[in-house]
Amino acid sequence: MSSTNSEDEDRLNYLKDRGVEISTPEEREASRRANESSVAPILQQLYGLSLGTDGGDGEGVKFVWIPADESKAMKTMVVPPSFIEANRGDVMPNFVKPFFAADKTRVDAGLLQKQATKQFTAGGEGSSIKGKDGKPVDIDMSKISPAALNAVAAQGSVETFCLVHPADTNDYTGVYIYLDEVGMLKKLPSNKRASSIGGACGYNPAPIFYGDVFVARVKTKPSMFNVDFEAGVDTDYGRAEWMRRAVSENLAWQQAMNEATGKSPKLAQMEQPAHAGTDGSVAQESGFSWTQDGDEVEITVPMNAAVNKKEVKVVFRPGFVVVSYQGKEVERIDLYESVDVDGCTWTLSSDKTKLIVTCEKADPDKIWPRIRS
Repeated sequence: MSSTNSEDEDRLNYLKDRGVEISTPEEREASRRANESSVAPILQQLYGLSLGTDGGDGEGVKFVWIPADESKAMKTMVVPPSFIEANRGDVMPNFVKPFFAADKTRVDAGLLQKQATKQFTAGGEGSSIKGKDGKPVDIDMSKISPAALNAVAAQGSVETFCLVHPADTNDYTGVYIYLDEVGMLKKLPSNKRASSIGGACGYNPAPIFYGDVFVARVKTKPSMFNVDFEAGVDTDYGRAEWMRRAVSENLAWQQAMNEATGKSPKLAQMEQPAHAGTDGSVAQESGFSWTQDGDEVEITVPMNAAVNKKEVKVVFRPGFVVVSYQGKEVERIDLYESVDVDGCTWTLSSDKTKLIVTCEKADPDKIWPRIRS
């Protein structure tokens, strides 16, 4: 190997050891061939298949699988030494990706298109595509077919959520959840045990995770690498030392970030981005708007003009609400979660131009990520 190639490899390894995600074309091709020719190691473990001979020394690094199905126990799994050696840094995103890719549940194309439009529309909240002049470029998401969007989602994508930030008090060792980035769009069930862990770490409201997730520990200094995280030992709310320290360590990290960015230092707890329709904000949908709290969802349907209350009809069912006027359907809303029909009511605004529907959630204290199913 020439000195130039050696220097380039050293630079790549330096960046990987510090958490920068980099892969060469050769590595991507090798990974593709490996996935095509054999069952990924994580799937072998989950399906109870033999791992065979790993070819490396040691026992690998332990991490935890938390199924969304609460009837299934949390399970300690292992990243083989050979995989760690080949990937460097935090290997978990690459290791668990085949698991999410194996889930062939199709995403809600409408929701995906809506989210992608926000991400890639010039001037939008998350606009990330820029032209040669450095200005955001509009992408017409309506011209991209649902099949194409699903094909991208089917490749598997991993989102990383930090439960505990690395700090000097924990020897610069963070704890992270790895989840399906499009789990909500696949309408996967919420993972209550994972959300409870997030709440125990000081996040308020507790984060909502969808589908099965994985939890692992990562040491970040002097370089980045994975260390053991075990079911029972590290997932016990009362005994896990890292979880007992999590609130104070996360608050210290948040306060440091506030000072660095000039935000108010009077933060009492870790905050999640506001969920749709919460904290007094109104979520706007096509044909109506809505708000929510832990117990209720309030939906406001604008009418074309002042209406006669006697000619308004609202039908409540656990999974949907139908608003009609003068025998014609005005709005049907298929709800994200079930509601208690006996706790649902409606009224008109003072000028009789808006219909206000209040639905009591069947599962109280649960924040909905969206209104429609």
